[in-house]
Amino acid sequence: MPAIRDHILFELKLGRQASGYKAAKKALERLIAEIKRMAETL
Repeated sequence: MPAIRDHILFELKLGRQASGYKAAKKALERLIAEIKRMAETL
C-alpha cells in the first residue's frame, strides 16, 4: 500500500517540503488503513 500512497502524492505534485505534504500523507495513510479494515471484515 505504500506504493499507492506514494503514487497519489506524486500525482498531487506535492513536494516533500510542501506544507500540505504531511497532511495529505497522513490522510492517505488513514484512508488506506480504513480500506484494509473494511476488507478484513468482508
